[in-house]
Amino acid sequence: MTSIFAIDFGNENTVIAAPENNKIIILNNKEFQRLTPSMISFSDSRRYYGLCSQQEQIENIHSTVTHMKQLVGLKYESEKRKTIEAFESCKLVPAPTGFTFLEIKFLEKRCIFTVEQCIAFFLKGCFDIAKLNNIFTDQCVIVIPPWWSEVERRVIIDSAKISGMKVAKLLNSTTAGAISYFIGHRNDIIKQGTGYALFVDFGDCCLSSAVIQFHDETLEVKSCYCDDNIGGFNFTKALVEYLLKITKEKYDIDPSNDHQAMIKFIKAAEKLKKELSFNPVMKFEVNSLFIDTSIGFLVERSVFEEQIQSLLDLIESAIDKSIELANIKREDLIIIEILGGTSNIPAVKTKVAKM
Repeated sequence: MTSIFAIDFGNENTVIAAPENNKIIILNNKEFQRLTPSMISFSDSRRYYGLCSQQEQIENIHSTVTHMKQLVGLKYESEKRKTIEAFESCKLVPAPTGFTFLEIKFLEKRCIFTVEQCIAFFLKGCFDIAKLNNIFTDQCVIVIPPWWSEVERRVIIDSAKISGMKVAKLLNSTTAGAISYFIGHRNDIIKQGTGYALFVDFGDCCLSSAVIQFHDETLEVKSCYCDDNIGGFNFTKALVEYLLKITKEKYDIDPSNDHQAMIKFIKAAEKLKKELSFNPVMKFEVNSLFIDTSIGFLVERSVFEEQIQSLLDLIESAIDKSIELANIKREDLIIIEILGGTSNIPAVKTKVAKM
């Protein structure tokens, strides 16, 4: 039995893993899935996390917290808060400190929660998943974005304390990816000797690019560069704006004027984005968008790629910046690994491959 486990805390989904026999295994949640939605919700008498929360989102529309990772260290008087608020189910309110609190209906009254409290409840759920896999420990490693400041890192540590967990280490996502790769390809790396590898973590919040130098039995982070303007969230936002435009033209309705309708619309857009990664054409549909209105129309992958072209153009410069900071050239790289859910978008893979 291992004495520690890891939580890869994502904006959309979270992965929980543990070491076993010199390997890293992904733990299944109670629904026997490897991905756990990073969200929580409250009913009049119960609290939910993960998939249960996702299933209850529409019913508990004003009591569900999504995008928790983006709420960490979020200043209320910021443009980023205004953007996130349109995608968030519950109401965001200003905190006395200038950061963001959440207003949630719970036990038949309006309650104000801190971001730390919400993440703590979710981390408690991660702790329960570890127990389901016969891992009984209060020690964990939490994987976070490399660009987080001391403020954001302190929020996660405080959240873990509230949940009753001890954080053994906060590990940068690109470093975690490099360690995982090293464990899985140890023999090949030792044969190659010293060399440089590029790890691009393309998550929902941002793109993080790091140059790693492998030695015989160790690895060294030579550089890291992050851009929070080209995460999966930004791709979803661009797609939602396009779909809203078409919906207004075809149906003469505007879902953005109704909070519940907009949450349904965004969920359908996120589903479409994933489906377009594997299909050239998919139907975008939202049943019962309003009481008597359902919508549906075809969307081509090429059209989606047109909407995100300006974001795709930023990828090369972000990766080149990390290579420049490492004081090496592209030709010096012997390994390139793309991580994160947004890396499934074919246009993203193509952009990196062309480099």
